[in-house]
Amino acid sequence: MRDGGLFPEGHALTIVLWLTTIAVRVGAGFLGHALGVEGALTAATALLLFGVTIAAQNAVIYFRAQQQRLPLAATAPRR
Repeated sequence: MRDGGLFPEGHALTIVLWLTTIAVRVGAGFLGHALGVEGALTAATALLLFGVTIAAQNAVIYFRAQQQRLPLAATAPRR
């Protein structure tokens, strides 16, 4: 927690999950090449995996905030 809000933290598990994501991406590229499918499909796979990773990080932060009854966004001071 920092400044009253939750932020993602990098740990050994984070590195393992990122490396797993990269390995899946490389595997999908090789599979696409072996099947004769290249270009847009393999690029879409990279974007999909990136999006899933960011979504998973946000989901973890959301559930931690709910458990600790923290606001999802800091309230801005009124002017």
